[in-house]
Amino acid sequence: SFEATFLIRVRSFARSRGKMVLRILIIALLFVGVASSDGQNSAGADDQLQAHAQTGASYAQHLLNEHAGDYVRVPTNTTNPKAWHDVFVSQYAEAYRHYMDASDRLRESFPHAPSSAVACHSVEQLKEWSGAQRMLIDSYVPKAYSSFSTGAVAQEYKDNKARIEN
Repeated sequence: SFEATFLIRVRSFARSRGKMVLRILIIALLFVGVASSDGQNSAGADDQLQAHAQTGASYAQHLLNEHAGDYVRVPTNTTNPKAWHDVFVSQYAEAYRHYMDASDRLRESFPHAPSSAVACHSVEQLKEWSGAQRMLIDSYVPKAYSSFSTGAVAQEYKDNKARIEN
């Protein structure tokens, strides 16, 4: 299977590069769900892999225990991607949590906002785009410099509103 072949290649790479690389890749595998709890057997051709062949969440837990050990904090619900995200962010990327939270708020507040002002075909869509841009500016641009960005958004809004209305 794909998972077994991938893990064999990762393990051989890690043997030559060091265990930390393997730990990071195993965490990534668990995070994206390659070693998911779909009930399929994840055994492969590698003897060591066959000896520890398990299915779904138990196999993922085995990999985590074998390769990550005490170095990785494990969420209580290992099958929940959000739980893995929260543990990873709190352990390795706490300084960037603000940006991830801002991105989540943007998706929730403006789920249908067009990606650019040119992609807008109505004034309603243009207002949605403008609101999303202002939220991005408020989240990412320091207050001292935000007037430049908001001015650019206002000008683009004005230009595209004229295009839509004509």
